[in-house]
Amino acid sequence: MTRPLTMAVLLAGALPGAAAGYTLRVTHPASEGGVLELEGLAGTPTGALDAAVELDLPAGSDAVFGWDLGLAHDSSVLTLEGATVAGTAADGAELVTVDAAPGGLVGSVVLAADHGRLLPAASTSLLLVATYHGAFPARDTTVQTRLRLVDGLQGPGGPVTTRVRTWDGAAEASSSPDKANLIVLLSGFELSRFFDLSLLVAGGVEVPEGQRLRGFVRPGEHPGFLVRTMLDSKLPPDATSGAQGWSLSIAHSSDAFSIAALTTEGTDAGRLISGGFERNELVDNASGRGLVSAIVLSFSKPISLPPQGRAEILRTTYRLTADTSRAGDRFGAQVAFRDNLQGQGQPVKNVVTHLGQSNRPLVRRTLVFDLEVGVPPRQPFIRSDSNGDGRRDIADAVWLVTELFFRGPETACFYTADANGDGLKDISDVAFVIGYQFLGGRAPPHPFPLCGALEEQDPILCPIGSTPCSG
Repeated sequence: MTRPLTMAVLLAGALPGAAAGYTLRVTHPASEGGVLELEGLAGTPTGALDAAVELDLPAGSDAVFGWDLGLAHDSSVLTLEGATVAGTAADGAELVTVDAAPGGLVGSVVLAADHGRLLPAASTSLLLVATYHGAFPARDTTVQTRLRLVDGLQGPGGPVTTRVRTWDGAAEASSSPDKANLIVLLSGFELSRFFDLSLLVAGGVEVPEGQRLRGFVRPGEHPGFLVRTMLDSKLPPDATSGAQGWSLSIAHSSDAFSIAALTTEGTDAGRLISGGFERNELVDNASGRGLVSAIVLSFSKPISLPPQGRAEILRTTYRLTADTSRAGDRFGAQVAFRDNLQGQGQPVKNVVTHLGQSNRPLVRRTLVFDLEVGVPPRQPFIRSDSNGDGRRDIADAVWLVTELFFRGPETACFYTADANGDGLKDISDVAFVIGYQFLGGRAPPHPFPLCGALEEQDPILCPIGSTPCSG
């Protein structure tokens, strides 16, 4: 844990001599090539940024028994919260001081005055972790700052020189190390007012944010779960074009699941792509586990999604791959939009392009699966009773139209809205209900007109207690 900075007396020592190839480095787990790039909503906090100071000892060098360092930062960009040596090479050292200094912090460590504890040659050691926080700048603005290892920061006992203290087995010496600093780039963005991204499970069921998708898996089975990526466009009424392309970065959290299929076939986007670009890629590396997708509908034609309304842009099938032989075992996973998953190219962000401009969409509905191995219970229902009042009348058609096109309340049991039994919830179900009730059309398939259940029924799509039918 980070501890508050306290004032302490720094060690005195010999003046630094010639460098012997030692390198002090400031780093961060997400940095690359000495650069940490972070992006966030303009004006929001960055959260805690933990910067580590590491020491490289070259092969053949003298061992190190102590060090002094000064770590500077620009206080107009970053604020120092604290620093710690817990869990580092300095943990349990004979003498440790970590102190606030104007413009940074200073620290000094002696592992053991009798040289009984040393950092050996040809090694890399973590010396200190400092925690900072800041705020993301205005939209389309990037602020650059550095965390710098410096000489001359004012400690309690005077200016501090960054150096390492060495022991060759006979005498102590002091060496000035090379310094590798960390560049921090903070970029701000604003969420678009015109585009939302969301995740739906099969059948178009919308799950409130944070609500778990509870279900059962029959012993020995490894079912797949279809997740549909949807793009809602809310451009002004006079807009003549919508989204022309987008990139997606969608992570899943559990190694109990894998992606079995990833495609735009059968989606609104897939039907529009003509002479454009499509790249869908699975990711399982240091950036995370999930998928990245990039689409340009066309490079040569004025093709776009409609400027208003909802469009399906990707279908992903997640398969449960864990051992399901034991009844009662539970498996969970999250599926969520998360920037910076990286495939063969650069890290990917969730972006929608309109008229050549990048828009950061509002992302919604993290899906949380909670699955138990066992025989699933089945909730009885009546097809076409989409509003769940136990009656079959014109109100059911109106309910479904309101849900599909006017963001009305969601049907609690998907199967009640699937009046024609084709496995989808769409305008064809509205037409089917009206046709049966008023035009002499055929009746909905089983279960109808009495309560019943399907032989294979997904409790995620029709939860227990979601219809007026009793068990």
